[in-house]
Amino acid sequence: MKFSEQAEKFLSQGENRKRKPFRFNTLRTYRTALTRVLPLLGDLSLEVIDNGVVKKVGAKLAETLSPKTVSSYVDVIKQVMSSAVDDNGNQLFPRKWNSEFLDLPTIENQKQPTISAQKLQNAISKAGASDKALYALLAGTGLRIAEALALMSGKDEGIGNAWVREQSKIIVRCQRKGGTYDEITVMPTKTKAGIREVDLSPELNDYLKSIFQDAYTHMFPESVGTYRSRLAQNGITEGFHAFRRFRLTHLDSANVPQGLQRFWTGHAAGDVHESYVKSGEKLQERKEWAEKAGLGFKLEAT
Repeated sequence: MKFSEQAEKFLSQGENRKRKPFRFNTLRTYRTALTRVLPLLGDLSLEVIDNGVVKKVGAKLAETLSPKTVSSYVDVIKQVMSSAVDDNGNQLFPRKWNSEFLDLPTIENQKQPTISAQKLQNAISKAGASDKALYALLAGTGLRIAEALALMSGKDEGIGNAWVREQSKIIVRCQRKGGTYDEITVMPTKTKAGIREVDLSPELNDYLKSIFQDAYTHMFPESVGTYRSRLAQNGITEGFHAFRRFRLTHLDSANVPQGLQRFWTGHAAGDVHESYVKSGEKLQERKEWAEKAGLGFKLEAT
């Protein structure tokens, strides 16, 4: 069997299996990797692909890609190889990969772009109303973009993500799989801890009220690609995850307890997550910290 044939089988099985199927973003990442790998490996038989072949592929990829990207693309090659199994689940072409021999470029000083308060404020001032709200929400909560795009305004029906304006909070239960208003589908949060409540500062809650009416509707109905394009046009080229880093940096500088930071951003673990959900005392503490921490940037008058 050719590598290209097994690669397609790997994607199809991963997407449709019952146990931990590939998430939308994972599948997209794998497909992107394979667009670069298949011209180099696609026509080769699986049985001839070994450390020597992959070393040459890694060296070729390193001519135009970053060390981290090369490493991740080689990992996809390894996964495709290991996915070739017989009827009993035994690998048909087991390999003992030799990292020293592969000699992939070292990942150093990895960039993790964030944005300044001034740059954020400039982007908000340039953006249209819906994008203003999106930028302020992402920077003021640390929501992942897929979580934000699944948000509904109005009555919380207990199913999807909801902005509960009366309680100044966001309830996160899922994330959006892509598409536009008429094509929206959702999937589970990135982790179990992603199911959470994110308390809003009063300032941010009021800002959202000034933009959205009290009606049951999708707050951000356009596709992620459309929002991403306008993000760059409004002066932010670092991507949506930069908003999340901005929020985490601000919460840390405001001395917000680590447990609460993890809870709000969906990084909480076990007992920490449960305590912040169920304890009445913790609920009050959350509200107090949300107001005390504030936003770290200024919102324009609407």
